[in-house]
Amino acid sequence: MSRRRTRDLPLKADPARFGGGRVRGGYTLEQIERLLCAVAGCGRAAWASWSACYDRNALRPVCPEHDVALNVAAAQVTGDPEGPAKLRAYAAGLEQDCGRPLELPPATVAWLEGV
Repeated sequence: MSRRRTRDLPLKADPARFGGGRVRGGYTLEQIERLLCAVAGCGRAAWASWSACYDRNALRPVCPEHDVALNVAAAQVTGDPEGPAKLRAYAAGLEQDCGRPLELPPATVAWLEGV
């Protein structure tokens, strides 16, 4: 099954060429599949990783729902007028890749729908 990832976790044809499977100090695909979402109280399986400057750019595993929520926050900060449309397409792709509907927070759904 094909799984899309964030830029932090690109699929590589030969992981040995990239530090034994590690990507820029991040998680390997095998590692992230064994981790849980780092968002407090979530506990869902991790799908991607995120980093933030305030946290000294430490990579944190996140589930698909929180990946979308973090992308929404970034789009809100940038004020991208096409942000909702772009992120609706991104969320739809994640749902297809995960094989299940995403359980997005109400505030995220409202922003995606332009409410």
